[in-house]
Amino acid sequence: TMAAGANATSVTIPSVFISKSEGSRIRIAVGQGLTASLIAPISTGPTLRDGSLDNGIISHEFGHGISTRLTGGAGNSSCLSGGATNAAEEASGMGEGWSDFFTLVTSVNPGDTGPKKRGVGTYAIKETIDGRGIRTYPYSTDMTIDPHTYDDIIIEGLPHGVGSVWAAMLWDMYWDFSDAYGWDPDVLHGHGGNNMAIQLVMDGLKLQPCPPGFVDARDAILQADQINFGGINQCLIWKAFARRGLGFDADQGDKNSRADGKQGFDLPTACLDEIRFKKTMTPEVVAGQTIEVTLTLVNYKNFPLSNVFVEDGIPDGTTYVEGSANITPATGNSLVWSIPNIDADEEIVITYLLQTDPEKNSIRMAFDDIEGDPLERWDIYFDPSGTTSNLWQTEDVIVHSGISAWNVGDPDTKSQHYLQNLDPYNIAGDYPVYRFYHYYNTESGADGGFLEISTDGGNAWTQLANKVFRNGYPGRLQYGTFVIPNLYAFSGKSSAELKMSPVYIDLSEYKGQQVKVRYRFGSDDNISGDGWYVDDVEVMDAVIYNSQACVTSDQTSQLCAEAPERGTIVDTQIASGTNDSHDNSPLGLMPNPAGDLLQIVLVADKTEDAMIHVFDLTGHLMTSKNWAMKKGTNQNVIDVSGFTSGMYVVQVSTGTSMYSKKFVKG
Repeated sequence: TMAAGANATSVTIPSVFISKSEGSRIRIAVGQGLTASLIAPISTGPTLRDGSLDNGIISHEFGHGISTRLTGGAGNSSCLSGGATNAAEEASGMGEGWSDFFTLVTSVNPGDTGPKKRGVGTYAIKETIDGRGIRTYPYSTDMTIDPHTYDDIIIEGLPHGVGSVWAAMLWDMYWDFSDAYGWDPDVLHGHGGNNMAIQLVMDGLKLQPCPPGFVDARDAILQADQINFGGINQCLIWKAFARRGLGFDADQGDKNSRADGKQGFDLPTACLDEIRFKKTMTPEVVAGQTIEVTLTLVNYKNFPLSNVFVEDGIPDGTTYVEGSANITPATGNSLVWSIPNIDADEEIVITYLLQTDPEKNSIRMAFDDIEGDPLERWDIYFDPSGTTSNLWQTEDVIVHSGISAWNVGDPDTKSQHYLQNLDPYNIAGDYPVYRFYHYYNTESGADGGFLEISTDGGNAWTQLANKVFRNGYPGRLQYGTFVIPNLYAFSGKSSAELKMSPVYIDLSEYKGQQVKVRYRFGSDDNISGDGWYVDDVEVMDAVIYNSQACVTSDQTSQLCAEAPERGTIVDTQIASGTNDSHDNSPLGLMPNPAGDLLQIVLVADKTEDAMIHVFDLTGHLMTSKNWAMKKGTNQNVIDVSGFTSGMYVVQVSTGTSMYSKKFVKG
């Protein structure tokens, strides 16, 4: 209870009591070089100030009476109350936001501007008028001062922190109206843009459902504009909200939870005044398959475009499939389409096919299908301060292949659990990529997992968030689960079906190093979930196809786009043979000719040890490697980057058989 002990009066060491979570943050920062000192404050004024003398606080508290009474209609005063755990979380937060908004709009002075810092409660906590106040940031339309967006409600405190995000959106809208229609100092009877904004907020309170979510409240303000002003301000309102992530493509999810929404910054097409151009490609193929490319061009300008040219490069290793385009291009090193005119609001869609090289696949350097006894290859451990009831363990309920996958449960108690490879991966090749398949279903925004990497055998770990380039983290976790600020993680539900999807991580930064990768999962003491499932972990030297497409016209400058998530990834398909009919089967080599890495595939009829030898044509041994094979398909990789160009022979020998094949080093 932090109460005084029996000998309290004899203690002379000064101390400051803070929460455990704040103490943990300080511990982390100290390890990164932070130094801290306790300094007695110098003050010539009173020790404390009464909040009753802070007009901002009075306006805030009075504002609760307004928002509570206007939402949900007469006789319903519980629409903005959080109540039970996880009930009306967005609404209870927004209740504080409306009150902050009333504080701001009733204290604007002539000459004030949107970017000016406006803190709430600055007088009561003895700050200057431009201080931060009692929120995370002071209010400002300047995003460098107040950077709040919709996603921040996951990590902000409930209710006041969540409310500060809503108030920031309303404050932006207030100043957008003031800039468009002028600012009137008469709050009650004026006709300026500020008066219009305040009226829309008031009427939005009356129109929104009980309880509202962020999207509900935004839509109520849009509806109020339709009623009050005939909808002439729809785009102005959309732009204000989209700026902070509550755009047309935002999704509030379950409005009772602040943790499952998705921010979006798009505007409705009616509010766009731009040219939009995007490119998509088939995400994954096997070497030799075709890639479907789609180019989409939309003219949202209020005038037509003339002499439009669209050009798309052909990636090395692919060829254009003649006749596959829905609009015939001029062909060469690139594809070019000439379009005489595109009308306002017209959409042009171009599709075509690329043929991939059947001999150019991604090379598998390490693979674990989580079958057999994975504890021989993986290490599991946990934080002893939390529960141990949800250890990483193998199960057969949700898998990508085979009959086994890793799973860690998601209990309604605090826990942290870890899974990492025992033997480090050797990162090599031109484009090293880490891939795994997973499914997760956890308490959104609170329980989840993320990946870390170590280059020193597991002593120090670095987050891999900025290296994930496909199917990455959906959002941030609340601070208290891991006590890591702004932590992105896999949290919520990955798909409606019990189906695993792949995640791709770029390891190019770690080429030439030995690394370990760690799966780190944590839960809080609230709602439970199903947990996190992981299968088919792989390190590959990836083959990826992408190119830049550009569009020009007489009226616009060049606009370019590439396919998202780096384009098309070629899978690590298993070789079925080579062009040398004199070589034995079932040994396969890919690619042939080889680059820096040669993939070796052998289908074995039993589990046994083997030896790989590589010879030049004079019989000189170039390199050798042990190979522990299991029954079925086995894959291995040899580094041939140091070989000179020419012909070589791979020989794989077991206790009972020997196989050989030729390959060319390019």
